[in-house]
Amino acid sequence: MTGRRDDAMPPMRWLAALAERPVLWWILLAALVATEAAALFRSVANHDVAWIIHGAGRWLEGGRLYRDIVEINPPLIFYLTTPAVWLARALGLPEIDVFRGFLLVLILGSLLACRVLIERIFAGRSAAMRGSLLLLIAFIVFPGADFGQREHIMMVLAFPWFIAAAGRAAGRTTGPRTAILIALAAGVGLALKPFFLLPWIGVELYLALALGWRELRRIDTLCVAGMLLLYAVAVLLLAPEYPPLARMASGVYGAYDRPLAALLRRDGTIVWVIAAAALPLLRFVAGERRAVLALFIAATGFLAGAFYQHKGWDYHFLPALGLGLMVIHLSLFLFAERPGSARVLPSVLSRFLALCVALLIGVAALGDFRDSAAIPADYLDLLPIVRAQPSGATIAVLSTSIYYAFPLVNYSGVRWGLRFNALWMLPGLYPGVSATGPFPYHDRRSMGEFERYAADATVDDLLASRPDLLVVDRHSRKQGFGDAPFDFLDYFSRDPRFAAFIRDYDSIATVKGLLVLRRGSDRSR
Repeated sequence: MTGRRDDAMPPMRWLAALAERPVLWWILLAALVATEAAALFRSVANHDVAWIIHGAGRWLEGGRLYRDIVEINPPLIFYLTTPAVWLARALGLPEIDVFRGFLLVLILGSLLACRVLIERIFAGRSAAMRGSLLLLIAFIVFPGADFGQREHIMMVLAFPWFIAAAGRAAGRTTGPRTAILIALAAGVGLALKPFFLLPWIGVELYLALALGWRELRRIDTLCVAGMLLLYAVAVLLLAPEYPPLARMASGVYGAYDRPLAALLRRDGTIVWVIAAAALPLLRFVAGERRAVLALFIAATGFLAGAFYQHKGWDYHFLPALGLGLMVIHLSLFLFAERPGSARVLPSVLSRFLALCVALLIGVAALGDFRDSAAIPADYLDLLPIVRAQPSGATIAVLSTSIYYAFPLVNYSGVRWGLRFNALWMLPGLYPGVSATGPFPYHDRRSMGEFERYAADATVDDLLASRPDLLVVDRHSRKQGFGDAPFDFLDYFSRDPRFAAFIRDYDSIATVKGLLVLRRGSDRSR
């Protein structure tokens, strides 16, 4: 023995010590937010978000919701978007960028609230676990191409409430002022879609069963319920056209339903299954078990809402995906840091897991930044044609898909000539049509109420706006119709007004199945 000391720290111990430094997680959080924000502002806007921004602008110009701007979603999303559009126009800035900036401020506020709640709920846990959980939440609220979707906005507004409810289940309460602010924000977020009420109801029932029915009289519960009731009254008073439109649309929107097998393959479903498999680890955890169960119930409610919508679109599964990842994270870390374990391995393992989470999130964020430069092909091909039109030109697109019109209209500066964002209602009016033989178009007498409304409204809008460019979807497979040989020109030409209208248009290009028509020299009609 030489008596020489070796003070070198083993690599695992060094990593564990590094993970315990709060400053590390602040640096990682700042880097993540900066990377995701940079990716956001260099990407093309989501099509649905672009349409809502356009609709909010039309509303500011005096258009009436559900008459001049027809959308199947309740009006709250327009109410929330309008301030950003108004400010953008007042400052002369791009509307999409200002909307993104507004939402980015909300995200930062939501992250701050989540950070305070996490520190309160998991005060006895390692800085590595708390920091990596906040990092995970920060990544969840930057959902890539679905930034600005209604599910995304709901997550930003309501996630602090779900975390606070999880803390209450574990015996950690918040002050009344904090509870009220969080509940009011959550009430707005949950009101965006009726499906969002499922997880709220599920968590409230769980708290009542676990802690007593007096929980239903909490100030935050009353605030959320009050916001929902206030919004329901506002819809009836401010948007009376919406309920009858929703009634008509409910019978046709099923044309976009996906088979059950497709829903089961969604990321949100798979993560939920993994989260359910991780729950047995909580039997070794005494303190925060109820908190994780509350989050799992919320994830289950959101997943049920996604399945009920039956469309299989990625953004429908975003909330279940985010909460499912939080459940997995907490189950693993609470197990690794379970009380009564004096062994060194669980402590080191917990911190090593935290660094692995940070690494995976960093790789995913860099992937988002790389993919943000990708431009949708249809937008890229149509943009030069549309921008070549004179200032103030108008465009209309006859398609069941919104992708060909938005965000093309927003970025090109042309005016939109229809009240609909797309003719999404038509496939539901012709269910089960064979892909062979002539298409069995309805004549005027055999049309139902909604089909007559949609056909007449489209032709009325075309005659009123006289678009300079008319884009017609001529793909062999059309969204909602599949291989059925539906032809928009044949369909609308059955109306003599459209037959006369279309004679003023000449074909100027075919862009990947899209026929581009330009109005001829007679522009006075």
